[in-house]
Amino acid sequence: MRLLAKQLRGPFRAAVLMALACGSTQEQPSTHGPASSLLACGPQQACANAAEQCFSTAACGPPPGGCQSPETGELKCHRTCLDDSSCAASERCVAQLIFEPPQGTDVGTQTQLCLPR
Repeated sequence: MRLLAKQLRGPFRAAVLMALACGSTQEQPSTHGPASSLLACGPQQACANAAEQCFSTAACGPPPGGCQSPETGELKCHRTCLDDSSCAASERCVAQLIFEPPQGTDVGTQTQLCLPR
């Protein structure tokens, strides 16, 4: 370091010394995951991305059984997660009881989804 400082002159020397003293000026990598696609999904249309689940809360059995509970999910594809760091910065990881399309089932699955903050 001492030899390098002697070889550098003027403003360039000051800039190099400042950068070394302050640390790297490179941007730190994101600690968040990718965002959910929010593509439409439903009882007959599963999410295309295997890392996502359809936010469907209606308990529906195979035909002709129909649904036993109302739909309160918004029928969009959301990323599954372990914690908030698995989600985009604008999302948080939330436990939800969902019913998985397209086959329709009356047995819910506790799943963690990335939902908007």
